[in-house]
Amino acid sequence: VGLYFLPQVLGAMRISYPKAFPIVFCRRDSNVILDVLIHDRLDLAIVANPRPDRRMRHETLVEEPFWLVCGRKHPLYGRARVDSRELNGLQFVSISPELPTGSIIQTYLGRIGVSVQSIVSSDNLEIVKKMVEVGPGVALLPNMILGDVGGDTAKSNFRLSRSAIDPPLSRRISLVTWRESSMSCAVSTFIDEVRRFACECRNCMTED
Repeated sequence: VGLYFLPQVLGAMRISYPKAFPIVFCRRDSNVILDVLIHDRLDLAIVANPRPDRRMRHETLVEEPFWLVCGRKHPLYGRARVDSRELNGLQFVSISPELPTGSIIQTYLGRIGVSVQSIVSSDNLEIVKKMVEVGPGVALLPNMILGDVGGDTAKSNFRLSRSAIDPPLSRRISLVTWRESSMSCAVSTFIDEVRRFACECRNCMTED
């Protein structure tokens, strides 16, 4: 999750609190990250749909929508909105269900009674996006990864299009910290910058 906004946060941190550097980041599966945090080896975690834990404080940063992503040759390319029933039987490039994001999609499809053909699966969202671009399948992908993907008004400019899905699907991006802990000035400043950027993300999603 953090890969898509941490560069902006770090840029702001270098100006507002340069003494905080060097900063060490750990990129792992969400459950692994939370285990490391529980063992007091991290100051905080930013994850999608974290598992409940009474020892931790969960602050929702963004409710991030998913979009249906299609390549140019797909019949659904360029559609502004797609009814979920139209997904039934389609070939899908899937996010691994072992990841929280993949599990969210799998649960959503099961809840609405839609069955898709998973032709390939990956635990890397950028790879999923690329495979949709070159192959026959479609994918459900979260908003952050789709900065260069156009909607229904950009058919001639983009190799991929994104369509709103009905009923909508989203994932909760959360900031997780220890409930009972004191924070250094550096960590507090970092969290302030994360919140500020999350606010900008929410505004951008509202505009979309």
